[in-house]
Amino acid sequence: MQVPVIYSDDYVIKIEIILRDNKAAQFIHADVYNWNKTTYKELQTKWAEFRAIHKDTIYAYPKQEQTAKFAKLFGFESLGEIMRHRP
Repeated sequence: MQVPVIYSDDYVIKIEIILRDNKAAQFIHADVYNWNKTTYKELQTKWAEFRAIHKDTIYAYPKQEQTAKFAKLFGFESLGEIMRHRP
């Protein structure tokens, strides 16, 4: 189940707990409906606020190169097939 943690009319950021190698890992999903400079700045601020209180490692599984570029804008690092964001 994906749980929304950051949202507006322009985007929704959700966290999902997935079992990976018999361990629970938090994966992020992003749905962006309107991408522009204002949305980017707002999302950067909301992401920083969220990470200030949510201290666990979060993973991403970008299936497209463009998605990986998006994740890098928010501090995710590549681990090959998946990406990781540490507080």
